[in-house]
Amino acid sequence: MKQRISLYEWARRNGYSRSAAYRHFHNGTLPEGVRATKHGNRIYVDINTLDDLDPHALAHYLKQHGYYLLTTSEAEQLGIGGNHEPPQPAQPAVPD
Repeated sequence: MKQRISLYEWARRNGYSRSAAYRHFHNGTLPEGVRATKHGNRIYVDINTLDDLDPHALAHYLKQHGYYLLTTSEAEQLGIGGNHEPPQPAQPAVPD
């Protein structure tokens, strides 16, 4: 999903100072793939919200809010994740 944010907000999210971001914009030296456009006296950056997602920050947020994250091997041991079939319920015992 595309979203448009200010150059200042993009700089804050990506560890640039405001002045460095504006200098890179005016010099045409923003990082590869960053598309910024000027509208009047404002500069906007188009971002893909999924590309802007920091997985480490997301994991930290989820842990702070009580979620438990499984490693791939933990999920596989439980039979979940990947392309595995869901666990089947145990078959009832047949009386002898």
